[in-house]
Amino acid sequence: MLVIARDPAGPGMKTKLLLMVALMSSAAMGEGVYKCMIGGQIHYSGSPCGSDSATIHVPPPPVDSLDNPETAERYRIKKEEEGYENAVRQEQERQQQERALAEYRQRVMDANRIRHEQAVEGKLDAQQQELKKLRRQQARDAALERQQHELDRIQRGSSGRRGLTCRPNGIGGLDCD
Repeated sequence: MLVIARDPAGPGMKTKLLLMVALMSSAAMGEGVYKCMIGGQIHYSGSPCGSDSATIHVPPPPVDSLDNPETAERYRIKKEEEGYENAVRQEQERQQQERALAEYRQRVMDANRIRHEQAVEGKLDAQQQELKKLRRQQARDAALERQQHELDRIQRGSSGRRGLTCRPNGIGGLDCD
């Protein structure tokens, strides 16, 4: 007779394990398992332990052997389903990785395009500034050239008069003495 006393502090792991072993071994031997209340505590036994004992029916463990054709077929189908589910999951992961890679490549391309545009805009701004500078210089050179022509004309026309001296005044005209 196997007697398992209930732990007063509550069902612990040790109690549960002993109960499980007792139930399985009794069921395997074809014996019944009885639940009794003795002194306010619950006891499990392989034989009746009093007038208030209750029989607990434990079903025998299933006979799942791959030698059984039905069990073997269920096992094969289960493995096929697991394989299919794994293949689907792997394909989904691969597609997700491809999408992430494509998004990353797009972000890199966008960043490179923006840097290129900024560089081109910077070069364009520098060239526009240089052009403005050259145009101002060209305008000054043209004004100086006009002044020089005016000076040359005046000097040719006043070659008979001595003492007349002209020079550019810096505002597009000539100052003559």
